Amino acid sequence: MKRTFLQLLCLTAVFVLAIAVAPSFAVHKNYGDLACGSCHTMHNSQGGTTASPDNLGGATGGSIVLLRGNVGSRADIQNLCLQCHADNGAQADATFGTDLHPAPKVYFDGKAGAGTDTNTADGINLSLLGAGGDFSAEISGDSATGWTPTGAGANYALGYGHSVGFGDTVLNGKNPPGGDAAFGPGSYFTCTSCHDPHGTDATGGMDANNINAYRNLKGIPAGSGATTAVGLSTYTTSYVGMAGGTTWSGDGTAQNHIWPVYRSTAAFDETDVCTDGGTVNCYGVTAAGNNNATDGMSNWCAQCHDNWHEDIATGNVSGDDWKRHPVDNVLIDSTPDSGGGVDIVRLDNYVVSTIGDLSLPLAKSSDASKAIAYRTTGDDGASRVFCLSCHFAHGGPFYDALRWDYLSAVGAGSQNANSVPSNVGCQLCHNR
Repeated sequence: MKRTFLQLLCLTAVFVLAIAVAPSFAVHKNYGDLACGSCHTMHNSQGGTTASPDNLGGATGGSIVLLRGNVGSRADIQNLCLQCHADNGAQADATFGTDLHPAPKVYFDGKAGAGTDTNTADGINLSLLGAGGDFSAEISGDSATGWTPTGAGANYALGYGHSVGFGDTVLNGKNPPGGDAAFGPGSYFTCTSCHDPHGTDATGGMDANNINAYRNLKGIPAGSGATTAVGLSTYTTSYVGMAGGTTWSGDGTAQNHIWPVYRSTAAFDETDVCTDGGTVNCYGVTAAGNNNATDGMSNWCAQCHDNWHEDIATGNVSGDDWKRHPVDNVLIDSTPDSGGGVDIVRLDNYVVSTIGDLSLPLAKSSDASKAIAYRTTGDDGASRVFCLSCHFAHGGPFYDALRWDYLSAVGAGSQNANSVPSNVGCQLCHNR
């Protein structure tokens, strides 16, 4: 069969592109150059004719939005994202950029939310679990079959974390926990509900398209019902770790690339601050005193879970008494006791030298040079409790995505809980 010069030129270009981008080595816009063909395919014709990750989603029609993955609907987009961001993804070991960083992992197969930690009896070792947590207690799968929810659809609001992979049949008409805006027809929940897959090349804060430089978080999450975008403080910074396949803290397998809350190779490191090369995930806020910080992570979470953020929910504070746990309030403020005369905060047990890597992250409103991810003595007037102090963003091994163990999901009529030691959870800041 004869081909015209133009046809041959096009075929040559396709062949070169296929070699250049398979397997996918592109990264998102805020870190290196994005090659469109690493995530998208124009014709879904390269790589074979059987349904497998190698042929970009199958030869019978391909995936939505021209994606290179088994993505049948927008509720399945995690099946593309986890090719890089799961330890059993097809691109788990791919490295990016001039310093050869692998993609951070948010799914560790078979770990039930515990990441690379092998002992969770007394809480989670934050040097062995990524800053956002581990989805594996909520979803399960692999590159060939995709990753889908493992829990019953009716329990989407109570579990071990955010349940990605749910679509209209589960979500329609239901509210996010603590939210007052119900999901509508055609709704879905997956990675791109919260993250923009292309990202931003802004150096900090949020760009004109309402994309935060931090973790490519959308200024307004999809389906949240929010109308005003939340731009995160430029003090909110992301630790970039695991360069060149390096391992640390007992993680002996090269594909388990974790980007933890802080960098710690042996003992808990109190010297890591936001300005010393980015070795800490810092959650900055700019508000002074007890004022609500509109550029903090809690405000971002509150776009879906607004009734759990007391400075947003009307009437949640009465004098010195709170109806829900304070968010964005400093640890030590001008009112050390509640209206009933009870100590609000007792930091006797929050001693870094003894609790080490069980420390809970805090949001900081101090100068950036002092903005450490956790509490240190003397900074209680700048350290704020926020959503991720107690919860993992993605998920973990404990109910309600908590950073310490409970006996069962805490719902109406089910407040039974485990007794926990004084060096984890509530007792780090409160006296029982």
